[in-house]
Amino acid sequence: MKTTSGWKVEIPERLSPTGKRQRAFFSTRDEAKLYAAQLREDHEEQGTEVCTIKPSLADEAVRAVAWLEPYGVSLIEAACMVVDAKKTELASSSIEDALRAFLVNKVRSEPISRKGVCPDAAQFIEIIHSHPTGSVIRGQKRAGVEF
Repeated sequence: MKTTSGWKVEIPERLSPTGKRQRAFFSTRDEAKLYAAQLREDHEEQGTEVCTIKPSLADEAVRAVAWLEPYGVSLIEAACMVVDAKKTELASSSIEDALRAFLVNKVRSEPISRKGVCPDAAQFIEIIHSHPTGSVIRGQKRAGVEF
């Protein structure tokens, strides 16, 4: 479109990099036509998602890439790691549930500890709740159970 200061290209929301309507100004008609053709071509080649990425998402991506760079991990690799971790987390059971299942299926004649002591599930759960698992050291005695 011809204006008093040159040629204007109206960029609709669907083609705009910001997702908002924009205007670009050019000194010649040919520059304006070339720019408009390039926008249409980019849209056809890459689809609508590339043209409509939200600025806040772009900002998050830039910050995430900066955080990952020292570790040599790409944004896609990091996303895959998170998805794998979440899948594992969702497929996991709590320590209590795992312990109960183990003790229910455990043959009671086999000792659980190295000293031959075989506490019941309630005793183990009491130990788990009263002490962080990282604080149980082999040879220590907790709630009457030696590890």
